[in-house]
Amino acid sequence: MQVSLPDTSTQVTVDQAEIQEVMVNMLQNSLYCLAQVPQDCHKVAVGVRRNSTDKVEIVFSDSGPGVEAAFRNAIFDPYFSTKPHGIGFGLTIAGEIVNEYYAGDLELLDSGPLPGATFRTRCMHGYDMPTMTIWQLMFVDDDPDDSKSRDVSRLYCSR
Repeated sequence: MQVSLPDTSTQVTVDQAEIQEVMVNMLQNSLYCLAQVPQDCHKVAVGVRRNSTDKVEIVFSDSGPGVEAAFRNAIFDPYFSTKPHGIGFGLTIAGEIVNEYYAGDLELLDSGPLPGATFRTRCMHGYDMPTMTIWQLMFVDDDPDDSKSRDVSRLYCSR
């Protein structure tokens, strides 16, 4: 997993459970799609940056097969899923959280840093939330036998 964090302080007010729902959904989708490509091609990239004075952007990209053109307009619709046992709420809920609680958006991009699917989440910087917290996100390589160094990065989000 590749993680890119800005050199400058990037703070946004978040509710831990809500932003976790978005992040976990994006990562679960990437892991599901990576199962469809050879294991030596498995890559996920997560980048965080401030894209203007009032928005923070999180980009998720993977090296999976991407989203088929026929499904691009439907993936955010309730009950739509390309997974055999999926119920089709993951991206719908993630998009609603970002939109309703953070005055932002969740979108599928045409391209990204990796050849598979790339999603961008934009959240308002300093958006007034009733619940404020500091949330720590750690990305850890889950293969204990892997001799490569493990990426452990923190994303602090607070008011």
